[in-house]
Amino acid sequence: MKSRSPGSILGVCVEKTAGRQGTAALALGALGVVYGDIGTSPLYTMKETFAPATGVALNAANLVGVASVIVWALM
Repeated sequence: MKSRSPGSILGVCVEKTAGRQGTAALALGALGVVYGDIGTSPLYTMKETFAPATGVALNAANLVGVASVIVWALM
């Protein structure tokens, strides 16, 4: 009688399942890198827009304008 692995009894290839889990983990990590960077970009945008070297005044109109650009860029 031939010995069978648990994966073959269930009809699942163990190697493919492990590969899929690894791929899913890498995909999740890549999403974290991309969206984590996008999540912090608005903070840098505000900081750099209103830096003294740019000459952009910190007033309501400019603040709303920069916030609008950030929102539309994320959509």
